[in-house]
Amino acid sequence: MKYLKKIHVDLIIAMKSKDKIKMRTLRSMLSKLKLKKIELKEDLDEKQEIDVINKELKNRKESFTTYSDAGRNDLAKEEKEEMDIIKTYLPKELDESRIIEIVKEIIKETGAGTMEDMGKVMKPVMEKVAGQADGKIVQTIVKKELGN
Repeated sequence: MKYLKKIHVDLIIAMKSKDKIKMRTLRSMLSKLKLKKIELKEDLDEKQEIDVINKELKNRKESFTTYSDAGRNDLAKEEKEEMDIIKTYLPKELDESRIIEIVKEIIKETGAGTMEDMGKVMKPVMEKVAGQADGKIVQTIVKKELGN
């Protein structure tokens, strides 16, 4: 509920200042959070809220890439602005060296040694870095560490 309330308060502020992009972005995030709450039939915990916000960020990244590739810089710019707004609601991202430390720690704990053990490593790593690291970056690091 932490993020739901904060986004709602920020939406009211954006409405008063007539910030159209922020209003659109926050309304979208509120909508997705409320839909998830209805789907689960219970209040969302912080991790679930972060998951929903991360999914929104991922959607914007995909749209940004699509628009950029198509030469639609006007739409790409809007997606970029929305991504920047969404990022302010997520925990600070971990740097690559910290992710590598976490991956090595999990590999040691699970006794993983080959690429076949990737699933045993990915799940606990993603739980530990929830909302603080992109899954593709984590996957690349895990592959690199297990490939040694």
